[in-house]
Amino acid sequence: DRARLGMTLAEINQKRFGPGRYLILKYEDVVSDPKQHLGKVCEFLGIHFQPSLLIPTFCGVPWKGNAFEGDQFSSISAKNLNRWKERIEPHEAKVLEFSFKDLMEKYGYPLAYDPQEAADAAREHYKWCNFAQSYSIKIDKSYSIKDGIIR
Repeated sequence: DRARLGMTLAEINQKRFGPGRYLILKYEDVVSDPKQHLGKVCEFLGIHFQPSLLIPTFCGVPWKGNAFEGDQFSSISAKNLNRWKERIEPHEAKVLEFSFKDLMEKYGYPLAYDPQEAADAAREHYKWCNFAQSYSIKIDKSYSIKDGIIR
């Protein structure tokens, strides 16, 4: 939900402020060709590209990065590119694909699942969300539903 909100706000902001004042970048593009894409950022900001932009720093001091796994590195890394299949379950990927299908297509991400599979996963996720809430009705085996009435 947070990722969808972030992407939606990015698109709204770009429309609101214009592409000359709001730049959207894809992670995959930056890590695949950092010099080219950081060059675009520099052009957007109206600053000169410096090779030091390719080296992780914190307040100008070289830094070993902030990779999720705690890896240390001395340059922009594409190590995690396309590792989503190792990091999340297929069910989660299908739910994400269902939720982001329009954005994935717009930004050129290939779809990995059949749309019906993704919809089925989203339906199950929706059902889980409803029953996982403290305010939802919890039905255990001692109850039954007949004609829409809990008995």
